[in-house]
Amino acid sequence: MSFSLPAKGGLDVADWIAQGATKEEILGAIGDRRITQAISNQKVIPIRDNLKSLLSPEETAVQIVELLGQQLSSSKLQAAKIGLRSKTQIAEREFNDLWHQLETERELEEDRASNQAKVCKLLEIERYDFKLTGILDPVLASPMEQIAELIGSTGVAMLLTLLPAAATLCKVGTKLALIPATGFYALPILYTGICGESGSIKSPTQKAILKPLIKLQSEAEEKHKAQLQDWELECKRVKEAGEPAPPKPIVREYYTVDVTREAIAQIQAQQPDRGFLGWSDELSAVFGSQNAYRNGRGSDREALLSGRDGTGLKVNRASGKRISTPVSAYSITGGTQPDTLRKLMGDFNDGTGQWARFLWTWLPLKRSPFPRDMVGDSFNDLQTILYSLYQTIEDFPATTYRLSAQATATYADWYDKLDDLRYEEMNQALRSCFAKAKGNTGEIALLLHIVNAAMRGTAPSEEISNETMLAAIKVMQFCIGQVKLIHSMGEAEEGELSPVLAKIIELSDRKGAISAKDAKTGISILRRDKKATADKIRGLFAELIAMGIGSIQGEGSSATYSSKKQTELSAIDGTGSLATHKLETPVTVESDTFGEESATTITQTEPSESTSVAIEALSPPFAANSELISKYCTELEAASRMNGHSKEALTKLIEELRTLPDPVKQGVWKRLPRKLAARIQVEVIGKPLRKGGAA
Repeated sequence: MSFSLPAKGGLDVADWIAQGATKEEILGAIGDRRITQAISNQKVIPIRDNLKSLLSPEETAVQIVELLGQQLSSSKLQAAKIGLRSKTQIAEREFNDLWHQLETERELEEDRASNQAKVCKLLEIERYDFKLTGILDPVLASPMEQIAELIGSTGVAMLLTLLPAAATLCKVGTKLALIPATGFYALPILYTGICGESGSIKSPTQKAILKPLIKLQSEAEEKHKAQLQDWELECKRVKEAGEPAPPKPIVREYYTVDVTREAIAQIQAQQPDRGFLGWSDELSAVFGSQNAYRNGRGSDREALLSGRDGTGLKVNRASGKRISTPVSAYSITGGTQPDTLRKLMGDFNDGTGQWARFLWTWLPLKRSPFPRDMVGDSFNDLQTILYSLYQTIEDFPATTYRLSAQATATYADWYDKLDDLRYEEMNQALRSCFAKAKGNTGEIALLLHIVNAAMRGTAPSEEISNETMLAAIKVMQFCIGQVKLIHSMGEAEEGELSPVLAKIIELSDRKGAISAKDAKTGISILRRDKKATADKIRGLFAELIAMGIGSIQGEGSSATYSSKKQTELSAIDGTGSLATHKLETPVTVESDTFGEESATTITQTEPSESTSVAIEALSPPFAANSELISKYCTELEAASRMNGHSKEALTKLIEELRTLPDPVKQGVWKRLPRKLAARIQVEVIGKPLRKGGAA
């Protein structure tokens, strides 16, 4: 039987099988003819027409954005990614780059509101103009702020140098009972640091406060020389008389630049009833000298840490040298640069709590023009005041102080707030900071109490007032904000965007319009980042614009960023006008005029007007204006305390003030305590204080 294919149409192979066809017969009948014919009859689609069915790059980008917004699981998203890739005309590498870029842009958009808030917060903390009014006696606060302004420093940097210096002058045994039932006492021991770039006037700031202490040390050296001469004569006499030799006189140590465990123990053993200051122009030398006698291995760091709470020191060397002290009473202060501090802090986790033991302030770069119109000698005036102050504190007896009932209630609320913050904080280093702040606040209150009493020329009361506790909390709040600034350096190293954006704004505030090259050169985190290309930096500029902060001039490689619009600082909310933003601090404490009773208001979510911060593009007033401002602030505060004649004295001063230039009037009004300003408005000017404190 033979089988053959028809000329057209077809025959079901099943029919052949039914007719008894074998495999070989069927294959022989089909041959290659039908296959060849099928191929020849097939419609061939040109490659160009086939590509038209694939997605273009623009269409691919749209599809990627849609996929990223579908909240798919990782496996489903990866499967969708592979499927989409097969429908595109983009090479795999370019496809992955596009996917990554769009994913990054989406994350930026999602995080924009959060980053904007963080940028605003960092700028507010950095620009917060902390005033010493209400913290220190006006007679001391005024010249400190004058000199800070003249040299381009800050009053708070001087305060954080003054407090550890004053602490070392208190007799051992001085303390403040915070929670007597648990043995929680604050001692006059303080570690402080000033962090600022080279050229930010760290050393002149500290020397302005420490020069009188250096003078006391010089006088102690001269006194010691005279004592040694007398001692040598006495030794000669007793030797001839066969009597025992008298003890060799020991010099009083007010400060040292050698802060190794060996040196600290030696000095403390020589003067067990007195403290001393460890002062280093560069704090890295302090930490670099730890374990100097053990090739970097030893317990110097642990000794330094334990000394913060007054724990005694014990040194035993292989040479047989032995030193033991029951207590320690040394404080530490010094300056350092941001990059140096970053290297010292390592991963910023602060596992040992070493950095939480320090109170920090960030010293920004500020203008300090030549004081052409300066009248008087503020520097020597301050030296005279501090020299007398230090001698007075040194004469105070060791005393155990206590908090007033109102101060105790205020401190208890603050203590609980710090405890809540510590419990809720995710960052280990900040948890340690909140924990240490409980004791630090007490130490600040103790020292402010002693310093202000010495300024009044009276012995400190054994009871510390609520006003002093409020002032101490205000200082501690500021220092917590400064710690957040410092830790933002670590966050930037880990890829956090907001600290870098804040630095770009800060650089533009100083220089005006900046290019990508300017940002790369002027911002250390970008300078160290090899991936921070010009295009990437211009992307950061664009992100700031998306937040409504600043403006960009030019395009492409010639684009520059400016944080200001029409000579004014662009508002964070994008309105183009100067914006006032609340300083978001852990706890807001409203405090009133120095030396006056006031109620305490503590809230976490609604900062008070006393802590609001105006982000301004204003230059500091001239030195002459500053002196007048300080003069009238001091006189107005003094007049407010005059019994019976207060209103008359205030009215006279206000009439004088009205004849002076506007910058002086505005400066006085800004610097006055809010309670006094409100009183002047009502009693003298005759109308209530408007919201925001505008006169």
